[in-house]
Amino acid sequence: MSSARYKRKDLRFSLLEALYDHYFENGGTALKLIKEDLVNDPEKDLAYNYLEKKGLIVVERQGQSNFYLKPSVHGIDLVEDATT
Repeated sequence: MSSARYKRKDLRFSLLEALYDHYFENGGTALKLIKEDLVNDPEKDLAYNYLEKKGLIVVERQGQSNFYLKPSVHGIDLVEDATT
């Protein structure tokens, strides 16, 4: 596997871990992102899209530029299984 593939896989898992941490440290609230955050970082945008399509995160869209992200139950299990 190329180093770019490893980096993308690591990015996806680190984003999922960050959402997991945010979710539990903030009483289950979603992480708010704005569209400009993702436009300026296309790799992160692709990673969040991948995580959503795999059912590991839930994304709620409000308007054209607000995104609220939470880990799904499957995403929570994946993070917890990786750390045990």
